[in-house]
Amino acid sequence: MFKRVIAFFIWLTVTPSLSISQSNDFWVQIEAYPNESEAETAASVYGAKIDDVSALSIGRGWYVIAIGPLEENDAERQLFDLRTSEIIPLYSFISRGKNYAEKIWPKSIKDSVTNIQALKNDSTFEGTAKIVLSSKADETLEEASDTEDLLTQDEKKHLQLALKSAGFYFSSIDGSFGSQTREAMSAWQNAENVLVTGVLTTAQREYLLQQNNRILKTLGIQRVTDFETGVAINLPLAIVGFTKYSPPLAHFTSRKGTQHAAYVISKSGDENDLGEIYEALQSLDIMPKASLGSLKSNQFEITAQNDEIITYAQAELLDGNIKGYMLVWPTNDGSRRDGLLHNMKTSFERFEGVLKPNIGDAKNEDLDLLFGLDTKKPEFVRSGIFISANGHIVTEAFGINACERITVENNYEARLVNIDDSGTLALLEVKEKIVPAAVAEFPSLTDHRGDQVLGAGYSYGGRLPQPSVMKGKIEEFKSLDGQSGYVRLSMSILPSDIGGPILNRFGSLSGLLAIKSKNGRSLPENVAHAIKPNKIANFLNSEGLTLYHKNSEQLMSDFGLARKARAITGLISCWKN
Repeated sequence: MFKRVIAFFIWLTVTPSLSISQSNDFWVQIEAYPNESEAETAASVYGAKIDDVSALSIGRGWYVIAIGPLEENDAERQLFDLRTSEIIPLYSFISRGKNYAEKIWPKSIKDSVTNIQALKNDSTFEGTAKIVLSSKADETLEEASDTEDLLTQDEKKHLQLALKSAGFYFSSIDGSFGSQTREAMSAWQNAENVLVTGVLTTAQREYLLQQNNRILKTLGIQRVTDFETGVAINLPLAIVGFTKYSPPLAHFTSRKGTQHAAYVISKSGDENDLGEIYEALQSLDIMPKASLGSLKSNQFEITAQNDEIITYAQAELLDGNIKGYMLVWPTNDGSRRDGLLHNMKTSFERFEGVLKPNIGDAKNEDLDLLFGLDTKKPEFVRSGIFISANGHIVTEAFGINACERITVENNYEARLVNIDDSGTLALLEVKEKIVPAAVAEFPSLTDHRGDQVLGAGYSYGGRLPQPSVMKGKIEEFKSLDGQSGYVRLSMSILPSDIGGPILNRFGSLSGLLAIKSKNGRSLPENVAHAIKPNKIANFLNSEGLTLYHKNSEQLMSDFGLARKARAITGLISCWKN
């Protein structure tokens, strides 16, 4: 099959010595190619199906395949009809042809017919003949070893890759036939009911490679040359298609709504930008938590996998530009993935140009999206209270022991230290050393019914950079169902406020906001419960923590109280892989 180059919206500015386009001419530009022979071959194939196809020079060694010249309405109709019938790529577009110069095909009717017929008769165009594997060896072991010695390292890598795709080889693709490769060859020979020697004969090698090629053929691998990103790469266009630019990514997503996807990375930048992309990619929903990553000064590589998908990403910083790619593939489609990824790696090529930061609709991107993709979302988000300068934080315990991972303030990993005997309070400790802006102070004075209090919490799940504050009043020193360990408040709160602090007018802790419903019943909108400070203190003392106490009887201003409430409030996220 001839190699196709798909160009997205190519505008190459040249001054042609001879322009064949008139001011009223319109063209359907199909594809672009980097050399004359490929362009002529492609034009021949398209010309066998479509009238008025030409291959034209556009300068700088590039050639386009286009239909025309046409009236504008005819060009629009042809573009729609040919795209819909999948005769031309979806990336074809209407051009005025102002940079079209010399026509290189068709040179004459005779040449055109000859080229088309030659392609139809070419076995490589229609598909190679199927090899039949005989149980009788075509070579002796010595002969097979001799022909194997003539293989290049790349040819050996292709054999290892084919064995891996077939499910027999599980080690690295290094072109070295060690013990694991020999074991894989033996297992493959045994499965094919041929003599097991651990060395493939010439016919067996050809048969194995043809098996692999038949698998890869279903992917519709084609070369994509994108002038917006400045990248050329082979992609499985039978599976994915271009959908949008969302810097620094060009998106190629599944044509049928499956999990298959590929992305081209393109951004100008330095080492810091490379590191930021590396970190950002790992926050995406398509990047499972179970990952292996490597970040160096000029490149990174990530492999991440769960039960559903496996994602691979790599990028390199060169001459002030960061370029690379990402492949997302279902875990149960590994036989095609391995061959495709190798194909993408070997075909990747960078050239002049980088994705502009203002392309696409990035300015209007949803806050839940990054690079046009969903970010990882926690199982739940709630608030907590910093109670030590070493990063200890106390919160509502409900559901916390089911978290596979806990983070504080989005960036810091935390561990669950303990849950109190009543199952209402949880003590967390940040694994890294952090210094909170302030810590809670426990009261030396007793609160009273009717006292005005101020609550704080990440009301909107951390979408805002700081906690919100809520005014309220102490109604009674027990819950609505009579539990004495709670304070009932008149205060309107949201689910992610749970775990946040309640401060009295002196700035000391009056309670910790408790979950509103544990038994299926919900409290009225303006009713909240808080766990009493003495219950919190008893739990923390039992864990060996030294607490801070507020001895001042001086009332704080509204501004000072709000600032302190926000300072002692932390954002807690519960994650499941």
